[in-house]
Amino acid sequence: MVKHPLAVKRFLFALAVFLAALGARSVRAQDTARAASEDRARVLAREAVESFREGEAAGAAEDKLRAYRKGEELAEKAVKLDPASAEAHWALFANRGRRLLSEGATPNPFALRRLQKELEQCLALDPRHYDALVARGGLYRQLPWLLGGNLKKAEKTLRRAVAINPEAVGGRLELARTYIDMGNRRRAVEVLEEALFWAERLGRPKETAEARALLYEVLGEEARDLVPPECPAAPQPVSSLARTF
Repeated sequence: MVKHPLAVKRFLFALAVFLAALGARSVRAQDTARAASEDRARVLAREAVESFREGEAAGAAEDKLRAYRKGEELAEKAVKLDPASAEAHWALFANRGRRLLSEGATPNPFALRRLQKELEQCLALDPRHYDALVARGGLYRQLPWLLGGNLKKAEKTLRRAVAINPEAVGGRLELARTYIDMGNRRRAVEVLEEALFWAERLGRPKETAEARALLYEVLGEEARDLVPPECPAAPQPVSSLARTF
C-alpha cells in the first residue's frame, strides 16, 4: 500500500521533466554537431572548387596535378562530413576526373562509372546544378553509345543547363559541339554567336577564342563577317570533364 501517493506522483512528474529536458539537450547537441559538420563541409567544398579552378588556370602540368589532387582530397573530406552536399560531390567529380586525365590514366568503364556516381549524386541533390548538367551533357555527347553516349540526351541536358544560367558560356559551347555532331549547322552557329557574345561581355578570353575557333570550323570564310580573322587555336574546354573519359 502506497503511504504517500502525492509524493510519488510529484517524483514521477519531476523524473519525466528531467528526462524530457535531457532528451531535448541531447537533440540540441546533435543538431549543433550536425550544423557544424555541414558548415565545415561547405567550406571544404568551396576550397575544393577553388583548387579545381586553380588547376584549370595553371600552365604547368605539375601545377595542374597538384591542384587537382588537393581539390580531390578536400572534396572527399567534404563528402564524408556532409553526404547531402551537392557541391561537395561536384567538386569530387571535377577534381578526380581532371586528376585522372592529368596522370594519363587509361580510360575504362569502371573509373568512368565511379566518376558518374559522384555526378549523378550531385544532380540528385541539386537537379539545377549548372556545372553538373554541363558535364553530364558533355558525357552524353562524347561517350560511345555502349557507354551511354546519346546526342539527343546531350542536347536536352545542355539546353536545360543554358536555361538555368542565361549567361552560360561553357554550356553553350558544349551545346554547339553537340549540334555540330548532329549535323545541325544552323543551330550550332546560333548558339556559338550567343556564346561569343557572353564570353566577350564577361571578359573570358579562353572561351572567346574557343567560340571563334568553332565558328571558323563551321562557317569557314563566312565567319569573317562575325569574328576577326585573327583566331587562335581553341584551348581545351573548361566547362566539361567528359573529354577522353
